[in-house]
Formats: sequence, structure tokens, C-alpha cells
Amino acid sequence: MEIKLARPGDLHAHEAPQPRRVLEVARDIAGRGYLLRPVIVERRTYTIIDGHHRVEALKLLGARRIPVVEAEYGKEVTGLRPVLRTVPREIHGWKADRIADILEALAPGSTEALLLAGRRTILLRLDLEEAYRLTTPPGQGSMHLLLLPPLSPRSIVRAAQAEAPYPPKTTNHETLLKNLASPVRLTRLL
Repeated sequence: MEIKLARPGDLHAHEAPQPRRVLEVARDIAGRGYLLRPVIVERRTYTIIDGHHRVEALKLLGARRIPVVEAEYGKEVTGLRPVLRTVPREIHGWKADRIADILEALAPGSTEALLLAGRRTILLRLDLEEAYRLTTPPGQGSMHLLLLPPLSPRSIVRAAQAEAPYPPKTTNHETLLKNLASPVRLTRLL
């Protein structure tokens, strides 16, 4: 795999980073003095597949170039895993404490998902993209969880191209490229 240097503005995020995590990654990179792993991007559109936090951390550190490795869905990216999400207590400005409130807030659609509420498991049909936009990554004290099937590569690229990223930790791509270590000195990226 060839590692290329891309301009930060050429990379397109499909999910929002977590600000606290960006600061942690920036401190780690600055402390080491190098970036250990390149960012994985979709070959044609430069949609970020893996490395949203690294990209934002490098921008914060003033990087003018970011090491990337190009990948293609169906080739180097072999799949996407289902994701566990939390249904927040407040949806569209009103509290969603009861299961009925949650069911009402989630737009009906054609995709099957599981709602895990206490000891109850409910099979839902919902609009997958809307469900991802309304939910968050699981955290402590999560009461209502959704097990969602993965987004399609088309939905991921479309969100990046429209500059309408999904919330943090929306996707989990399967690719061996995540194991690629190729250190690049920070001074080379500035």
C-alpha cells in the first residue's frame, strides 16, 4: 500500500469527531513527535474511512499534509459491522423516557433494528439514516440501546460529500489497513 500526503481540505468526514478525543490524540501525536498510522480514505472521494480523530488532531497541530492510504469498498474495506447506539433521553426537544416515546420519535422505515430496553427486546422497522442521526455512542448509564445494521458505503460517502456528517462512532469498517503502521514525523507534516 502506498502512503500519500494529502491536504487536510481534501479529506471529507462522514462522522463527527469527539472533541475530548481529538485533544487526547493531538497530545499523543505531539508527545511522540510522529503519527503512527495513516488515515484510511475512500479512493475516489477521499471520504475518511478510519482516522477522523487523527485528522482533526493534526489540523489542531497545524499540519498542512496528512498521511493517507487509499482503499476501496469491497476490496480493501471488506465490510461494515453493526453498531450499538444509545437513544438519548431527549429527542426533538422532548423527553423520551418511555419506550412508546422512543418508538414515536424514530421514523418508520424498512430497516430492521433491535431496541434493547431493560430486559425487553423489540424488533423495529426504521429509517436507518435517521436512526443514526438521532442516536449517540453508548455511555455509562445508557438505558435504551439500538442495535443497528451498518450504513451502506453509499450513505457514508453521500454524508461526507454533503458535509453533513453523522454523529461520532457511527461506523465500524472492517479492513486490515487499520493494522498498517508507518510512522511519519510530525515536523514533516507541518
